[in-house]
Amino acid sequence: WVKRITIMLSGVSNAAGNRILVQLGAAGGIESTGYECVSSNASTVDNLTTAFIAALNTTAPSAASGHCILTRIDGNEWIFSAIAHGYPSLEGSISTGRKTLSGTLTQLRLLNAAADTFDAGKFNIICE
Repeated sequence: WVKRITIMLSGVSNAAGNRILVQLGAAGGIESTGYECVSSNASTVDNLTTAFIAALNTTAPSAASGHCILTRIDGNEWIFSAIAHGYPSLEGSISTGRKTLSGTLTQLRLLNAAADTFDAGKFNIICE
């Protein structure tokens, strides 16, 4: 029944300042291929096929805050958009993307690039 998911980040950081990513999954588990995602900030353009980029690299010890929105456009196809900033480094990023899942969305994962450890902040999810 879900058509829209909003992921809110507040002061989320990791030890090395790596990208914060979002992956989706169906009944078979989290999917790590088939993403079309582009993200940019004032100095970098990045694309990824293994996840959506919620926030580009934030120089440690910066913490990211912002929103990620997933919208089901049709069947198992999801559109992604995100806007976030790092503070105190004042790095902002914007991301867009698309992913068609192998089945109905049943799970999502918030993770770091390079398997870094989250060390601060909070997130929340709204399903509509």
